[in-house]
Formats: sequence, C-alpha cells, structure tokens
Amino acid sequence: MNDHEALCNTGSGISVYNREIVLEMFQDWLKDNDSKKFFIYHKELGVPIGDLELNLGSNLIKDHGKEAELGILIGEPKFRSNGYGREATTLALRYGFNQLNLENIYLQVYYFNKPAYSLYCSLGFEEIKKEKVINLYTKEECIEITMKLKREIFSHKL
Repeated sequence: MNDHEALCNTGSGISVYNREIVLEMFQDWLKDNDSKKFFIYHKELGVPIGDLELNLGSNLIKDHGKEAELGILIGEPKFRSNGYGREATTLALRYGFNQLNLENIYLQVYYFNKPAYSLYCSLGFEEIKKEKVINLYTKEECIEITMKLKREIFSHKL
C-alpha cells in the first residue's frame, strides 16, 4: 500500500510500506489484545485489498468494553469506490454490535475524504467533533471529523 491518496487519507506517518514493514505490523497486531484486526480480501482474486480494525483501547473510548474505534483502509485505488469499503465496514459494524456487544463505535475521517465521509453518514454515523490537526503524512493542517454510531441507530439502518 504505497498509494499517495491512501496515505494522505489515513494520515499515516509511514511513507512507504514494504514487505518488512507489513510483516512487522502483522506481528504487532498479533500481540494487541485491545484490537480486532482483519484483512479485506477480494473474493474472486483472492488477494488482500485492505485492512480494518475495531480498536477497543482507543483514546476516543470512554466506556471500555462497550465502545470501539473503527479504522478501515482500501489500499489500492482500483478497488476503491466499488463497494468493498461499504461491505467490510458493514460487516465490522455487525460484528462489533452483535458479537462484541458494543454500544457505540467511533471513527475519525479527514474533511477532504468525501467518499469515506459520505459512506459513514449513510451508515448512520453522526459528527460529534471537528478539529484542526496535522496530517502525519502530508505535514499539512487539515480538519479531522470525529463521528459516532450508536447501536440502535445502526440496527434501524439494516
């Protein structure tokens, strides 16, 4: 995942992902008990196209055990805007609310990432905060939106 747009949209401080960095990240994931992390695979091609996380230990969370922060990335441009992000996000939300019994799921999205923002709104997420932050990848100031989805709102969207 070395796409400029993806790195910019996530604000990752990593500028190049190579095999060693990805393997190191995967090893760290295995040790992290506060997160549920998943690879997103393309069914027909059988290749990973992104990843998703429900972070149960995020700084956004006030009620540990009942809340999580969602993060998702579709790494390659050719797989974006094809419904994969919506499908993966919906599955993660169902898992979080139905299997983990969460009450609220939060996320953060940059203001300029309109496709992601539109997706989150369509799933029932509501804005709870906007703030100026520095994007770790571009080193530029931008607006980050914190959003929240309540279990009862999501269950009505299905």
